[in-house]
Amino acid sequence: MFFTMQCRSPMMMLNNMVMILQMLLHNPVETPKIADFSFSITPGEETRIIIRPRISYANPSIISIAQKKRKCFFMSERKLRYYRTYTQRNCILECEANYTKKLCNCVQYYMPSNYHQQI
Repeated sequence: MFFTMQCRSPMMMLNNMVMILQMLLHNPVETPKIADFSFSITPGEETRIIIRPRISYANPSIISIAQKKRKCFFMSERKLRYYRTYTQRNCILECEANYTKKLCNCVQYYMPSNYHQQI
């Protein structure tokens, strides 16, 4: 995959600091955490990345195995409050948000919540 970024205005260096862009690649149905999915790109330099997709399939026959033993859920078994699509990543983010809400009655700005929730 190749793409070119064109800057419309000249880059400016302030106090010898270089502009660095953060790029995120993630599943479009998941909310990314910048610390987990981002990498830096310096304008004017070539950056190469390797993308190795990880695709997991589960045979429908394993649904008869207890959830605790198989340690995963099928979409029909677990509905998430804040996400339409069940993925392991979305489940983890929702669990973090629920735990944080229970602990301090608030959530961090990037966590899923309803619009009444204190941030």
